[in-house]
Amino acid sequence: MNCQPAILDIFKNGETQYWFTISKPGEPFLGPTQQYLEIKINPNILECISDMIIDAVQESNNQLQSPANAFKKIGKQLYDQIFPSRGGAQSLVDALSHIETPLLICTNDTKIFWELLHDGNDFLGIKYTTSRRLKTRDRKSTRLNSSHIPLSRMPSS
Repeated sequence: MNCQPAILDIFKNGETQYWFTISKPGEPFLGPTQQYLEIKINPNILECISDMIIDAVQESNNQLQSPANAFKKIGKQLYDQIFPSRGGAQSLVDALSHIETPLLICTNDTKIFWELLHDGNDFLGIKYTTSRRLKTRDRKSTRLNSSHIPLSRMPSS
């Protein structure tokens, strides 16, 4: 198995637009341009789904039964909003289905539970070994400041 991740790049542009690109490990540099898929998503629906996820977590903490079915249903609703059958999202779905490596999700939108996307068979976070990278304009958050690390935790040379 290739240890280099595929990269799912998700950029929230405004309140309703998301731009998606996917890069597989080892893909050669294809030139100075990169095609992206633009999907318009209703922010009210996303907020409602996020609230449903939070409610399901709280409910599962109060009950002994597994919340798996609730999360599958909510994750499928989220998946259908993010990857609608209209608007060309099928090419992105097809590219995701052929990934056999870990998946790095690079995004500037931290409000969406990307790992809970459910394609009808599995959660994105279970189907792939996933990690996230926050896209930000804030340069301070992109660097580790060693002055904030206690000396006892500093790696030895």
